[in-house]
Amino acid sequence: MRSGADALHGNQPGDPKKFAAVIIQLANTERPPLHLPVGKDAIAMYKNNAAKMAQEIQAWLPIATSTDHDHRIMASTIA
Repeated sequence: MRSGADALHGNQPGDPKKFAAVIIQLANTERPPLHLPVGKDAIAMYKNNAAKMAQEIQAWLPIATSTDHDHRIMASTIA
């Protein structure tokens, strides 16, 4: 991890001034996003990770949804 960070030091694809402008814009936004990957490299990494997660969820969907009740429970019967 450290060697990877050292290799990027001073070679980052992003412009710090442009990033600062994004931060200021986010600070002045009424409802900023919870997650916002910034930069083409971050977007590519996010999309790759999201695709892997979607595939994993799809593969495990029957197991993941197997905990639902067999019969629908009405909210009024819970109280």
